[in-house]
Amino acid sequence: MVDSTNYWLFPWNPKEFYLDEYLNKFEEVDWKQGKYKINVGDHVYIYCSKPKQKIRYHLQVTKINIPFEDSTNDQFYWGENHSNGEIYCRLKLLEEINTEKLSLYVLYENGLTARPQGKQKIKARLLSYIQSCFTNNIDPTELPKDQKIFEGAKKTIT
Repeated sequence: MVDSTNYWLFPWNPKEFYLDEYLNKFEEVDWKQGKYKINVGDHVYIYCSKPKQKIRYHLQVTKINIPFEDSTNDQFYWGENHSNGEIYCRLKLLEEINTEKLSLYVLYENGLTARPQGKQKIKARLLSYIQSCFTNNIDPTELPKDQKIFEGAKKTIT
């Protein structure tokens, strides 16, 4: 059986949506799905644009094709207006990380070909590097204070 799981890189602008604060309260977030063929079970890595310029989160798609009116009410966390009428997917937080190993220029050295400005599937070389930076097989009590594995998170990524 062929694994049909896709691995995505989604850009995030911290001036538009306060994702850090949102994920401190909630383990799932609804994200604009757009025209992309995102499937339940796909994995998403969230890349934070300026000023951080690094991957910060690993999430998994739990629901797709959510109309705006059925998406979570997260207006409090939006720095600027966001549009309704969009289709959303629901992402469950698996892991948070804050390391320079996932900064933009290190990602370039490991297979990223362009600054993340839109959703993109992650190619094998870059995916292997990104996965090596996350701590899926580490005991959570041994993690640095700025890194977390969430209850129910997968311990390994296949």
